[in-house]
Amino acid sequence: MKITTNKTSELTASLTIHVEEADYTPIVEKQLKDHKKTATLKGFRPGMVPMGMIRKMYGKAIQLEEINKLISESLSNHIKDEKMKLLGEPLPNETEQTKINFDTQKEFDFIFDIAVAPEINVKIDNEAEYTYHKIAVTDNMIDDQIKYHTQRFGQNVDAEIVSDKSLLKGILSQTNAEGELTEGGMIVEATSLGVYAIKDEEIQKQFIEANKAQILNFDVKKAFPSDAELSAMLKIEKEELETLEPYFQFEIQSISDFVDGTVDQELFDKVFGEGTVANEEEFRAKVQENIGENFVKDSNYKFLVDAKDKILGELSLEMPEEFLKRWLKFTDKENKFTDEIFENEFPDYLNVIKWQLIREKISLDNKLEVNPEELKAAAIESVRMQFIQYGMPADSLPDEQLEKFAEETILNKQEEVNKLFDQKMDEKVSVFVKENVKINEKEVSLDEFSAFFETK
Repeated sequence: MKITTNKTSELTASLTIHVEEADYTPIVEKQLKDHKKTATLKGFRPGMVPMGMIRKMYGKAIQLEEINKLISESLSNHIKDEKMKLLGEPLPNETEQTKINFDTQKEFDFIFDIAVAPEINVKIDNEAEYTYHKIAVTDNMIDDQIKYHTQRFGQNVDAEIVSDKSLLKGILSQTNAEGELTEGGMIVEATSLGVYAIKDEEIQKQFIEANKAQILNFDVKKAFPSDAELSAMLKIEKEELETLEPYFQFEIQSISDFVDGTVDQELFDKVFGEGTVANEEEFRAKVQENIGENFVKDSNYKFLVDAKDKILGELSLEMPEEFLKRWLKFTDKENKFTDEIFENEFPDYLNVIKWQLIREKISLDNKLEVNPEELKAAAIESVRMQFIQYGMPADSLPDEQLEKFAEETILNKQEEVNKLFDQKMDEKVSVFVKENVKINEKEVSLDEFSAFFETK
């Protein structure tokens, strides 16, 4: 077997694999003999089918299979031995490849097109200047965060008079349109009704300033147009609402209002732990510090975006675009890559590939690695953040359970692992760049910072 290379451009080439009969015959013959040992055919004892019949029955299929294996292995080994860094994968040649007749030919030429990555020379040193955007923490942000903490640690307290923020408990009884109790009508005891959730303004006014034991008549479908809310309050299935007569009376049995927590030592201890903050001034300072820390992730992301753009712009890498378009179409089993997508999105796709090559070069030159422990920790943190987004407390699940979820949803799925690896390696490269270039820190408002991404 012989493989020859024909360079077609600076970054593309064709590989011709010449396969002779001697390359595949020994393994084909061995496979046929193995088939003969186990083959069964009417009129012959097991293992006694003549080789001629075995060859006629299985020879062509085995030959094709073994030639395909031989080509695949040879191509892979050649690329590895020659230390070729390919973009995409080898593609069958569309112009030079001649039609092959496996019935008459004994020798074959298979031609594949390849593309190689361009040479990259990335210079990261303190001669380069980068801007790092730091988001300013304002008094309004601090006030809003303190408000969040007081609401978080607030509580419901008994009240005598209904307000627009009240939660009521009582008995709902079905009536007719005139407000008279319906014989055999629905009665729902110990149900809750949020005055703040009433959507009809007139009905809400009817409840405000009512007191305990007062009975109020209203149309429940006007008050609560959401089927989910109404079915929960009436304790029935959503389907039953279609035929439900909407007139009810509500007998108020209890009233409670939510009261925000007080900005005092008890709140300080609940938010930051005992002994961390001693007074309101220290509390505000700690809140400001936390907000600033939360903004660091955003600032780092912005720095990474800017670093990518700057490095990509300075290198101006040439890429084998036509080959990459062919490769995308060749591997597109779902026909997602339309001409419109290539027109509008291919430049962004090219930049993704370029950045991957640049990132790999920086990481190799500077021994930056993402180890399995880091990937596992990142997967667990990703799962933890998902639960927080679902409204569950950060410490609601033990570490063992989080680890199990991370294994099932991320670490056992190669595509998810690849995404996580890219994220972690981006972070490491970003930190490396930040530590090795000249940084000009610029403080901006949150609105100014958000505006950076409006056109991205």
